[in-house]
Amino acid sequence: IGAVVDYSYIRDDICSQTKQQLQGEQKRDACVERETHTYLNRKDVHKALHAVLVGINKWSSCSGFLTYDVQNLDIPTISLLGSLVRSGVRVMVYSGDQDSVVPFMGTRSLVNRLAEEIGFKTSQPYRTWFVGKRVAGWNQVYGDILTFATVRGAGGAAPATQPESSLVLFKAFLEGKPLPNNH
Repeated sequence: IGAVVDYSYIRDDICSQTKQQLQGEQKRDACVERETHTYLNRKDVHKALHAVLVGINKWSSCSGFLTYDVQNLDIPTISLLGSLVRSGVRVMVYSGDQDSVVPFMGTRSLVNRLAEEIGFKTSQPYRTWFVGKRVAGWNQVYGDILTFATVRGAGGAAPATQPESSLVLFKAFLEGKPLPNNH
C-alpha cells in the first residue's frame, strides 16, 4: 500500500498532482509536504525569513541532518518517560488513531504498563473528549500526572492532520485542565 497510501496517515493518498483528499468535511492536500518543501527552499523565502542555511543544501522536514547514535536507538523510550513521571513531571503521550506506523493501541498498552509499574491507579477512566460537538479522541489519566490520549482522524503528525483537535489537546495539557468531555 506504500505506493498509494501514506503509512503515517492511512486516510491519505501519496502525493499526486491530480488528486485531492477529503478529510471529513475538510479538503486536505496530500501534496502539502512537497509544496512546503518547494516553498521553503526558495531563495526569496530564505531572505524574507533571514534564514542562513549553513551546512545544509536544502530544507527538508525529515532531513538526515540530525544524526543519532545507533546505540541510543535501543534505549526504550518508555523507561525515559517513567523517569520523568517518577520525578513529578506531568507527561502526556498521544497518538493519532489513523497512524499505521505507530498504532495507538500499542502506545496505549505501553502507557498502561508504565502506570502499573509506577503504581498509578486510573484517576480518569478511558473516555471520549470533544471539540465542540465532535468526538475528537479518547483519553485516560493515571494518578494526576500521566495522560494517554488519541486524536481522532489524525495520522502520525496529529497537528498536521487534525490541527483544531491538536490545539485543544495541547492547550488543555499545558493549562493542567481536563480535556472537554461534554458536547
